[in-house]
Amino acid sequence: EAIEAFKALANYSDSAERVKGAQEKIYARDYAAAEKLEQDKKYKEAIEAFKALGSYNDSAERAARIAFGNVGSIVVFGSYEQDNNISNGVEPIEWIVLDVQDKKALLISRYALDTHAYHSSGQDVTWETCELRSWLNGSFISTAFSATEQSAILMTSVDNSDRQGNSEWNTNGGNDTNDKLFLLSYAEAEKYFSNDKVRMCAPTDYAIAQGAYPSDWYKTDERATVWWWLRSPGSSQSRATSVSYHGSRDYYFVYSDAACVRPAFWLDLESEIF
Repeated sequence: EAIEAFKALANYSDSAERVKGAQEKIYARDYAAAEKLEQDKKYKEAIEAFKALGSYNDSAERAARIAFGNVGSIVVFGSYEQDNNISNGVEPIEWIVLDVQDKKALLISRYALDTHAYHSSGQDVTWETCELRSWLNGSFISTAFSATEQSAILMTSVDNSDRQGNSEWNTNGGNDTNDKLFLLSYAEAEKYFSNDKVRMCAPTDYAIAQGAYPSDWYKTDERATVWWWLRSPGSSQSRATSVSYHGSRDYYFVYSDAACVRPAFWLDLESEIF
C-alpha cells in the first residue's frame, strides 16, 4: 500500500526514492524467504521463489544453482536444433539431473537429440574406439555448447569395465576412457532409472528428420518413443546395448544409424556459469 501511495504522488518530494526503498524491503524479505525454503530443502519452492525475484541480487543464479543441484530437476543448458525448423535457429536443450555429488551434477538429455550409428561398420568395437564417442566429443559438443559452457563440463573418467555391462553376456567393454560427453552404461541405465517406464524417451522433431523411428505403441511425455544407445557392449562387441521403445535394455548391431543419442555429462556446480 505504501508503494502505491508514493507512486500516486508522482514526483512530489522524495516519493520516487521512497518507492524504491519500499520495493527493496519487499525484495529483501522475499529473498530471505527463498533462502529459508532452500535451507529447509524445499527445493522446488525455493527455485520458484528465486525466479519470482527476477534480476534482484543473485536470484537468477541461485535458482539455477538449486535446480542443477537437485536430482530430478529439468534444467536448460546449451542449445541444439530440435524443432527441425532451421530458419528460427537452435533451441535450448533440456536435461534431467540424475545425480549430484562433490559439487558436480550428472545430466542426461531429456529427449533424444539426434541419430548416429555406434560405429559405421559391423566390426567388433568398444566405447573407446567407436565413432559415436568421437562424434559426441567433437562435432556435437562444439555445436551444442559455447566455449564457456564447455569449460563447465567436467572431464570424466568413464568406467567401461565388465561390471558396467550385462553380467549374463559378460562381453569385454574395453579400456576406460576420459570424456567430456558420454553415454550411460547398461548398469547406469538401471541405477539412475528405477524402471522401464522412466527409461522411455521421446525424440525431437529434428531427430525424427535424421532417421529416428518413433513407436506409437509406447509414449512418454505424451509423445511416441524411440530406442537409444548405451555405451556398453551387447552380446558381442559387434553389438552395443540400448534402451528399447518400451524402456527395457537390449542391444542392436553397432552400424544401425537409426538409433538415437542421449548425451550425458558431469557439470561443475562451481563453474562461473552460475
